[in-house]
Amino acid sequence: MKGFLIRLFCFLFSTSAFAQSVFLPAWSPYGGVYNLNFNPAISDSRHFADVNILAVSLSNASSGFDHSFETLYPFDLKSRYKMNKSGSSNPFINESAFIMGPSVIFSGGKNRKNVWAFGLSSELNEVLDMDHVDTSLYRAFAANQSGQLPQSTFLNQNLFYASWLELKPTAGYTVFDKKKHFVKVGVSARILQGFSAYQFNAGEMSVINVGNDSVQVALKNVDSFRSEELRMEFDEITRKPNSAAPSFSGEIGVIYEFRALRDSVHYYMNEKRWMNHENIKYLISAGVSFSPSVQVQYVGENYSLIESKALIPYSRIQSASSLDSVYTNILSQFSNVKSTETKRMKLPAKLNVFADVNIYKGIGLNISSTIHPGQAAGFRSNIYQPDFVTLAPRFDNSLYGASLPVTWQRWDPLSRENTLLAGVTLRFGPISVAAHYNLSASQISQLNVGLKIPVRYKNLKDKDGDMVDDTRDLCVIVPGQYTAMGCPDSDLDSIPNDQDRCQWEKGPRKFRGCPDKDGDDIPDIDDRCKDVFGLVQFEGCADTDGDNVPDDVDECDSIPGLPKSMGCPDFDDDGVYDPWDDCDSIPGPKEFKGCPDRDGDGILDMDDDCPDEKGDLLDGGCPDRDNDGTLDKNDYCPDEKGSFRNHGCPNEDADEDGLWDFEDDCPDDFGPKSNRGCPKKDKFPNQKKQLVLRINDGFDLDLRNRTELDSISSLLQKYPDYSVRIIGFADSLGTDEEKKTLSVQRARIAREHIENNGIDGARILTSAEGNIDPIEHTIEGENNLKYGRIEVYVLFKDK
Repeated sequence: MKGFLIRLFCFLFSTSAFAQSVFLPAWSPYGGVYNLNFNPAISDSRHFADVNILAVSLSNASSGFDHSFETLYPFDLKSRYKMNKSGSSNPFINESAFIMGPSVIFSGGKNRKNVWAFGLSSELNEVLDMDHVDTSLYRAFAANQSGQLPQSTFLNQNLFYASWLELKPTAGYTVFDKKKHFVKVGVSARILQGFSAYQFNAGEMSVINVGNDSVQVALKNVDSFRSEELRMEFDEITRKPNSAAPSFSGEIGVIYEFRALRDSVHYYMNEKRWMNHENIKYLISAGVSFSPSVQVQYVGENYSLIESKALIPYSRIQSASSLDSVYTNILSQFSNVKSTETKRMKLPAKLNVFADVNIYKGIGLNISSTIHPGQAAGFRSNIYQPDFVTLAPRFDNSLYGASLPVTWQRWDPLSRENTLLAGVTLRFGPISVAAHYNLSASQISQLNVGLKIPVRYKNLKDKDGDMVDDTRDLCVIVPGQYTAMGCPDSDLDSIPNDQDRCQWEKGPRKFRGCPDKDGDDIPDIDDRCKDVFGLVQFEGCADTDGDNVPDDVDECDSIPGLPKSMGCPDFDDDGVYDPWDDCDSIPGPKEFKGCPDRDGDGILDMDDDCPDEKGDLLDGGCPDRDNDGTLDKNDYCPDEKGSFRNHGCPNEDADEDGLWDFEDDCPDDFGPKSNRGCPKKDKFPNQKKQLVLRINDGFDLDLRNRTELDSISSLLQKYPDYSVRIIGFADSLGTDEEKKTLSVQRARIAREHIENNGIDGARILTSAEGNIDPIEHTIEGENNLKYGRIEVYVLFKDK
């Protein structure tokens, strides 16, 4: 064991030279990862994370030996036991080492709320305790002195050594954070692996010289255990296969803070309320944690006897290479006392309590205590740890700090002297040191060194004062809005003005800050039809009829058309679109709604009785060149004024028989009116016959009409030189075209009837006059001047 302790001592101090921070003996506002050893409720750390590389805490307590500097931590026991005993009734030595290996806590997040915190620590613990020791025997071993050992008898001798590894994953959670009150709870799982152990307990041990080369050793009530030997190298730690299994336990803790100072460390940035964790924000902080007792297991050789004596050569004591081998060599001379077994050594329960008062800007007072409830005296199966209470006025900030701890240490129930220690801890940036030394008679000292890397929160800076930190601020020297990455944003649409096409109207980023009222994915600034859902190819306007003419320029937005006709159909291609074209199949000018006027007389062809000749509207569009009231188409004398009844010719009486020529059947022959102006010739009966025949609404001849026409046919057959003239008339109903058509059809049926009677068609003349020249006719007692009819005139030739 001595070789192991020497290597451990060199290892600790060779690495502690690189220490940048210190493992504090109790809770500290800036303890970080080291606070895990005191309370698993990971305190609201000043830093985002805390990484420990190596931390070492050494403690030495002794009584019954002279005090000198060389007695501090002499893990080389040969040097230790050169010391002179000072005459204590209970000489003892207690030494311990605590090494925190790679460990880490994460206590923050991006939002700095620190709701969850996590930690993982690794620890190596070592305890050496000797009570009621036989110092003459030890000095003989240490100095290898010759000669006889003084005869001595010691009662209740105890020698104890144990080391173990501990891995402790931890989680902390903030259960309450409102107004001025803050509560965090935490829990750790403790995984302990026994490393090495030695134990020697003797109710009585007597040494009697037998000659010059041996001693007689008498033992009563001895119980001794030595674990399997370990081989420890810096690059490898190995254990024999039959090593003991790990042990498991837990730890729970809670921390409360009264945050009367919290408002002083809050500030607003990035639309959130941030906290400067590097400042202490509480007025009072207090916490308590508890770990139940746990047994650490070891595998090794056990020596046990009730009472026996053995003669031991002095050389076996001198050949011992370590302190535990002194007793092992002695016990090996006793027969049948060794066995192999698993030893369970009990770590006591631990209750940690602390309170910290922050008085003014980092100046405060800290009190912390560790007690081990139910810890029994003796070292037969217990790993004893002393209780302590520490009071420490302190000053702390994020970069440096100092405190003056005063500690009262209690050794009961081991009947050892309780002690008072004073010390100092200093922290300069990353470098910290701490030491304690006793103020009472017993020699007690503590030293703490370590290497820790705190990961600080990144300070948020704001050059332009717009409450947007510079790392997010794209306009570092120009005040802006957080939603626009710290740049000016006049319409508050989260798009900076220099990227916003519509600085005074809110709009989405995909449209570069311009609105889209109609939701057609075309920003209003590019949309011709801002209130109508439209298409990209029509700049945001719709095309309801699908004719590729947008509705805003389509004059027929519900009827497909052509772009050249503004989206309207134009079948006759006359520039008058079909919905407004009264003649959509015939080209015509716009002023006549697309209808033609071929003769240009201002009367549409469809209303013009003479579409190819200019005429007057009152004359149905037909000309009357002589202006005699008889249209040229009906005027036998279109260039001479005449009367209507004379077919537009002048009224003349060429034979001066008193009948106008148009009334005179024989205008060149004098004849009486009774004979229609023709001379009477007795040799020709029926010289002239005139019939006025009424025609049905249709074109069928009634019996009377057929009888009259048959009579005319008979006359024409009798007189081959006679001819007949048939004139059709219509009433005033219908259009002029319809009237004319009706007149022609009426004359035609009369002609056909006469032709059917065997009369040559060349002797039959027909004409149609429409409703021109009405005559008075009586129908059932009523006069009707518009009665449709057929007039038949028999023309004879004067032989």
